[in-house]
Amino acid sequence: MKVSRKVNMTYHRPAHPPTLLLLTHLPPLLLPAIRHGRIKTTLIRAKAVRKYVDKMIGLSKRGDLHARRQALGWMYDKDLVAALFEQVGVGVGV
Repeated sequence: MKVSRKVNMTYHRPAHPPTLLLLTHLPPLLLPAIRHGRIKTTLIRAKAVRKYVDKMIGLSKRGDLHARRQALGWMYDKDLVAALFEQVGVGVGV
């Protein structure tokens, strides 16, 4: 009997728990997506990364120190985080 999967499978055969997949595969896609504004990848991976890009933009809209440190937890490039917080802060009108 077939059982429907409610979870969108990012990879065809996950050999690791989903949290390990997120920590190993999504940050390398997250940095170029924020740095260049676009990435070239599969549609499923792009949809998975979009959630985290939106989260980083939301953190930069808040603009406080705690939000900056949370963004540094995902993106390990301090210059990119600083640029993101400056650009989005200016764009929002803060």
